[in-house]
Amino acid sequence: MSLKHGLGLVGRKRGMTRVFTEAGETVPVTVIEALPNRVTQVKTPEIDGYRSVQITYGKRRATRVTKAMAGYFAKANTPAGEALFEFRLGGTDGADLTSGSELKVDMFAAGQIVDVTGTTMGKGFAGVMKRHNFRGGGASHGHSVTHRAPGSIGQRQTPGRVFQGKRMSGHRCRSGHRGRYGRRPSVGQGQGPGAPRAHPAGQEVKPRHLHEAQGSECRGRQRGSRSG
Repeated sequence: MSLKHGLGLVGRKRGMTRVFTEAGETVPVTVIEALPNRVTQVKTPEIDGYRSVQITYGKRRATRVTKAMAGYFAKANTPAGEALFEFRLGGTDGADLTSGSELKVDMFAAGQIVDVTGTTMGKGFAGVMKRHNFRGGGASHGHSVTHRAPGSIGQRQTPGRVFQGKRMSGHRCRSGHRGRYGRRPSVGQGQGPGAPRAHPAGQEVKPRHLHEAQGSECRGRQRGSRSG
């Protein structure tokens, strides 16, 4: 998983709370647990063709790590993590990073604006009418059972399969979500930026330095409409 042009952190959304300003106003914030991110590899244009830093976070039991990945983490002089992530670097970002070094929440300053990218948990299982805005079957007298059915999903013995990308029922709106979120009000031990008046996606989220304001949100249709 790669992000372009910006050094940041990988964390996990833990929930929401609120903080009070000096004026007594209440501000909703998102709590992101950002454990220290360990650098596993620093990629350079001379060797890899581009600049980036590869990181991991958390820990994984040795029995859950393949021999190939165990050797990879041992070469990087870091314990095995939950997953590998990569931040594309531009300019002189991350020039002092080496394998085994750590990135922590102190890289963010109070009041700094950040971009947050994550994968939404979606809206659960949905049929084709709700997920893809299908019209549905007829509602006249004599029509029964198939009011909300998807209809035909294939042809005949040739090709004998359902084509990839066919719009069908399934998990709705499990897609990427990226947005420009407000100023980080505070930081606690082992926690990352809180995003005022925002609710970034669950699962892994990646707060990072702001480079451009882009936001996307799933509304009605899932991008890259694939079933399953």
